[in-house]
Amino acid sequence: MGISKLKVDMDELGKMSSLLNDAGIVKNKIKIDKKMKKVDAIESFMKAVESIPEKVENDIPAEVTIFYNALVDQLEAQVAETKKDKPEKVDKPKETKKDKPEKVDKPKEKKEKVVKEKVGEDEFGYRLNTKSHFFVEELKKGPIAMKDIKECPWNDNKATYFGTFSALKKVGAVSKDEDGKMVFNSKWDEKEK
Repeated sequence: MGISKLKVDMDELGKMSSLLNDAGIVKNKIKIDKKMKKVDAIESFMKAVESIPEKVENDIPAEVTIFYNALVDQLEAQVAETKKDKPEKVDKPKETKKDKPEKVDKPKEKKEKVVKEKVGEDEFGYRLNTKSHFFVEELKKGPIAMKDIKECPWNDNKATYFGTFSALKKVGAVSKDEDGKMVFNSKWDEKEK
């Protein structure tokens, strides 16, 4: 689990880092070279994106936002896989030789292969049942502030989704109302139908 298992094209990571550096909104330029370990390069990129102040998050290039959100989705998927694969540990009392029944050889049963279904995507390209997808669904319900997004039951790590909001804003799907709350544009719904 973790950054080391992310599927990332290092050339693409370099391109996204350059785009972010060229945008001039990161405090410290991202330096990625061929000699860097993959983990260090990804960590450097993610920390740079996460350190961008809220007031300039709308200036993040859309390609960078999409790339970053894809990395976050991969991490979330890994966490979900890990939780699903690890059963809870239950402390069993230790058995003594007297308590153990004699072994009876049972024929081994063949396990069926489990075919995992591919997870679909929403109209913005976010994988279904990811936090980015839940964020979009929350916006569709009505005007909401980011502080309220942090309190949503699906947002267990209390994250903000300014990058996702910025990407949605660039395609015209969302905006902010006069109270500063995020609003899903009804015109977008009409385009989709």
